[in-house]
Amino acid sequence: MKSRRLVATLGGLGVLLCWACAPPLTPEEEVSNLRMQYEAELKSFTVTQEPQTADVSEGEDEETDDGVEAPAPTVRSDALLDILVSTTATERLPGITVEVQQVDAAGKEKATGLLWVDTSTLGRGNGVQVTHVLEDITYDAGDGFWVGVRSSIPASEYGKYKEFSAP
Repeated sequence: MKSRRLVATLGGLGVLLCWACAPPLTPEEEVSNLRMQYEAELKSFTVTQEPQTADVSEGEDEETDDGVEAPAPTVRSDALLDILVSTTATERLPGITVEVQQVDAAGKEKATGLLWVDTSTLGRGNGVQVTHVLEDITYDAGDGFWVGVRSSIPASEYGKYKEFSAP
């Protein structure tokens, strides 16, 4: 019985020694580990569509020949995304880069982008609500949006993510 306890104790000490001897994490590894503890969730979105009118200079008429239809007005679409960012991390990042994606009705990607969200005051277990406007997008009925925090960022893409260069 004593030999089992001794083996268990020595095994536990070995694990602790290996952990203590592990090389320290690089700043990028620390950021990557913290990023894994953040989440972004799309709470809702609204799309506004407004016809765009052409500017008519003074003195110009908006005439069309008889029987010829005027072209349909161009429509500008903006999407307002309400996003909740939360964390389970005890240490905080000054901000987090959130991926934003627009998909069509079949779920096929139409557009992607990155959004920086200030999380400097965000504490563990809390969330911060932000509204982000995607301006002048191509929107069709049935399109949707997705947001998230990508868990693994290749080193070649660190430059696109502000938290990897933030002090």
